[in-house]
Amino acid sequence: MLFKEYNHESKPLFQQLNILNIYQINKFDIGCLTYQFLQNQLPGTLTGLFKKNDQIHDHNTRLSKRLHKPLSKTNVRKFTVANKGVDIYNSLTDEMRDSRSSYSFKRKLRIFIMREEVEIAHF
Repeated sequence: MLFKEYNHESKPLFQQLNILNIYQINKFDIGCLTYQFLQNQLPGTLTGLFKKNDQIHDHNTRLSKRLHKPLSKTNVRKFTVANKGVDIYNSLTDEMRDSRSSYSFKRKLRIFIMREEVEIAHF
């Protein structure tokens, strides 16, 4: 595609072609899962996967509309979908969280993930 050598580093190639790598795809899919949860589009077996902060306590704070992060003492639990989904969704902007359709959310999420990778690379 880009006529690079076979042993060329792949990270810049993904950025140049504007393609998500495997880690970004994982982040994208988990972000979409949390959006579907908040839109009540998940099957009944997955409805208990996440909780909002206002379901845990009734304090009216600025973070009450975000997802509640459960306590995780082990690495096994820290890397579960329930835990990573909270991290990903809470890192999104308010504009992204308030997306009206799944299509617009996915488009904004993909741009957010690609931009986040570029900012990390420049840091």
